[in-house]
Amino acid sequence: MLDNKLKIKMSKLKTINKKAQTLIEVLVATGLITVALLGILSLAASTFAFGGQITEWTTAVALAREGIEVCQAVRGNRWLNENESWPFGLENGDWIANADATSLVPASSSNINQCYNCLICFDPTTKKYFQADDNGSCGSAIPTTFRRLINISSGDDLGSFCPDPPDDCEKKIRLTLQWTKRGQTYSISLEKRLTNWR
Repeated sequence: MLDNKLKIKMSKLKTINKKAQTLIEVLVATGLITVALLGILSLAASTFAFGGQITEWTTAVALAREGIEVCQAVRGNRWLNENESWPFGLENGDWIANADATSLVPASSSNINQCYNCLICFDPTTKKYFQADDNGSCGSAIPTTFRRLINISSGDDLGSFCPDPPDDCEKKIRLTLQWTKRGQTYSISLEKRLTNWR
């Protein structure tokens, strides 16, 4: 009889032990699945954030290149006109320009953070970017976080090859494009040299 009771107790212990082991296995499996899901979600979130940064940087580079191209276009259009003379609309100073500009507009400040008309606006109807007005207003368009400032100064790469005065045949165009995302400021600078050679 004692042997029977011992067998019953052993059988109950084995059953309890199996149930406890199954519970531990379920908890471990749930933990592993949770860790895997968190990893996948984290990867997805960082992929979306990175994709947004790529779009932002692509737009920034395009807007910076556009500013340099506008300066080249202003010089090129005036260069072809025999009544125009050097510097062909590229006077020293701080400027802004829209994509379709035929001349540069004075910037409201040489500090890009205080320059009202350096703000770039986006018109969702035409899908075009343009500079804000002198008060920093975009009208009915959407203000972006981008700001663009063009600085033109006399170039010095050609040295003694320039006629008198020595800095009179080259212009250094330095474009700065700046934007802020999540409290962090990013900036792109491009530089181009244009000369007084026909």
